[in-house]
Formats: sequence, C-alpha cells, structure tokens
Amino acid sequence: MTQATGHEQSQGGFRVGTRREGPDQGVATPAPAPARKLPPIVWTRVDRGQVLREDLVGVSGAVTAILVGVTVFIATAMGIAVVLTTVLSFLGLDFSSLY
Repeated sequence: MTQATGHEQSQGGFRVGTRREGPDQGVATPAPAPARKLPPIVWTRVDRGQVLREDLVGVSGAVTAILVGVTVFIATAMGIAVVLTTVLSFLGLDFSSLY
C-alpha cells in the first residue's frame, strides 16, 4: 500500500485498492563497472622449521608467564602466612600447641 496524498479516499493514511507495479520513474539503474585485471595470487612457500620455531617460542613464553604467575602467588601466600603468624604470636596466641 502507498501513502495517501491529497483528496483520495484513505483508510488509516493509506490508499485503498491501488496497486503500483513496475519500475519507479526517475530512478537510475546502475551501470556495470568495468572489469579490472588483478595481479595473480602468489603463494609463498612455508618453511615448516620456521613455523615450528615460532610455535615453540610462543608456547615457551606462555609457560614462562604461567610459572612466574604461580611463583608470585606462592610467594605472596607465604608472605601473608609469615606476617599473620608474627602478628598472632605477638598477641600471645600459639597455634603450635593445638597440634
């Protein structure tokens, strides 16, 4: 349905019983673009040794990051334990007697 304009009988803002088929007048149709010649695709040869070296460097970097993270976590936990034990023993609490 199309938008009602002017004095046509309309129902809800649309013309009743009219149908429009065919191309719109005044609308330009796009012309096909001229074909361009592209350069050929050149595939480079892959050196499997280089790929393996790059993968091992990436994996070793990830393993190193994990080891450093775990080491920092353990060192932090031990530091907290030493500080907590020192503070509690200063307050007179001796947890070794509970074992």
